[in-house]
Amino acid sequence: MAHSWGLSSVLLLVIMKILSWNIRGLGRQEKRRMIKKIIRERKIDIALFQETKKAIESNDMVRSLWTRDKMEYMVVNSDGLAGGLLCIWDPGVFQVVDCCSSRSFILLSDTLRLSIVANCFAVVGSSLVGSW
Repeated sequence: MAHSWGLSSVLLLVIMKILSWNIRGLGRQEKRRMIKKIIRERKIDIALFQETKKAIESNDMVRSLWTRDKMEYMVVNSDGLAGGLLCIWDPGVFQVVDCCSSRSFILLSDTLRLSIVANCFAVVGSSLVGSW
């Protein structure tokens, strides 16, 4: 007897390859080439970069890192040479339906796959030190 598979009987498993990296600056072209090579070789679906130390003002800068035809991204620009966040993803794998950000994080939500991705960094300095 053949089994009739209903929609509720099928589990869709999507594995995403995520790269998270404190890159300590995106200014040098040779560093961007190295990052792009790693993204291509490891077939990364979502790349999360911290400490870009650069204002990202065009698709060209992001495209210089990404290897796939389709691309979406979200950025929190640096404050001079401090901070900066960049998230790049393949919209065929991760479909953002909601997002929010501040100086220290980017939060992306994909409810179709019940996924949430966070890219954040913590500023370490004497002004953040407290007593216990």
